[in-house]
Amino acid sequence: NWFIETPYLLEHYPAPAVRFYLALNNPEQKELNFTWQDFVQTNNSVLVGTVGNFVHRVLSLSKKNFGRTIRLQGISGAVRFRIEQTFQNTSAHLERGEIRAAAGEVVRLASFGNQYVDRNKLWNLVKENPKEAKKIVQDCLALSGAFSLLLYPFVPQSAQKLRSLLGIAAIAPKEEKDQWQYAGLPSKISLAKTIIPLFSKIDEKHIALEVAKLNRT
Repeated sequence: NWFIETPYLLEHYPAPAVRFYLALNNPEQKELNFTWQDFVQTNNSVLVGTVGNFVHRVLSLSKKNFGRTIRLQGISGAVRFRIEQTFQNTSAHLERGEIRAAAGEVVRLASFGNQYVDRNKLWNLVKENPKEAKKIVQDCLALSGAFSLLLYPFVPQSAQKLRSLLGIAAIAPKEEKDQWQYAGLPSKISLAKTIIPLFSKIDEKHIALEVAKLNRT
């Protein structure tokens, strides 16, 4: 018989954390069993640890090794296929109101991106084979560009923030125009002067504090 008001959540926690948790966990056909532990862990391990981690490591590594201004010469077929597949899948889910499934597709693409970076050992490749590393970086920047649109229905402010970090135009939804497709990045992008994290962690001490508040009611 407990309930947590939305204004309380937004006053004490980042809006992207609240929005993404609900998108990823809210079942469309039954009630949500919310727990503070699940909320904090979803933010820290999924939104920050998977999606945010991929974007931040890619943009930071790109800027450090190739400078702010990067000329793009295309992406690999495998990465383009995964991006386009994710747009198709999320489009189908969103059309049917399956928000949870759509958000899950975005997380899976971020997991693919992190695995792609790890598999190619990009942090070593930039030293051993800069030319090959730049190809991998361009693939990862393409994925980051895709996330700047894929995240928009769930965490719109964060999506716009990512576009700013990539130095590309903000999303401007237009009525009666289908913008839900991967258009690619411009041939040249200028990364932000400072690469800041896209999302922020929530201290796990808040779990016990919030549970204690509930137990006092």
